[in-house]
Amino acid sequence: FSKKIAGRKAYRRGKGLEDKIERMAEIYKSNRSNVELISNYDAMQKSKRGAFTVGKSSCDYSIFSTQGCGMIEAKARGGKSIRKDAVSPHQQEQLRRLKAIGCIALVCVQLQCDEPNSPIYLVDIDDWLSGDKKSHNAEDLKSIGKECDKVLGSLPDIWNTISKHYTITL
Repeated sequence: FSKKIAGRKAYRRGKGLEDKIERMAEIYKSNRSNVELISNYDAMQKSKRGAFTVGKSSCDYSIFSTQGCGMIEAKARGGKSIRKDAVSPHQQEQLRRLKAIGCIALVCVQLQCDEPNSPIYLVDIDDWLSGDKKSHNAEDLKSIGKECDKVLGSLPDIWNTISKHYTITL
C-alpha cells in the first residue's frame, strides 16, 4: 500500500516539473524563438487502479534549435536526494548515444520540489552517471549540474541555460 502512495507522490512531483517545462515550451513558441521543445510520448496505460508503464519510455523531451538538438529527461523528488537509476537504462542509453554524436543529452532535476523556490538543474548524462555513489544530493547537483535561470518566478529557462553552459556541435 505505501509503495502505491509513494508512486503517486512521485508521479505528481514529476508532473509538476513537467508542467513547468511545458509552460516554458509555450513561451518559446509564443516568442517565436528559434527553439522547439517537444514533449515525447510516454508509454503509459491507464487502468482502474491507476497508470502503469507498458513499454520502454524515451526521454521526456526533444529539443531542437538552429544551434543543435537532443533530448532531456525530467526528474523531480520531494526529498534531498535522487537515485541515479531514476533515469532508466533505456533512457541512459538513449542519452549516451545522442551525446556521442554531439547532441544535447541532459537530465533536468529538481529536489525538494515541494519547496516554492527549489533550484532546477541541468546535468549532462556523463556527469549524472559518473562516480561510485548511487544517488545525488543537492551538493552533488550544484557541482555537476548547471542551475537553470528562471522566468516568471518558477519556470526553468532551459534553452538559455544550455546556451550559456553547454557546447553543442553540429
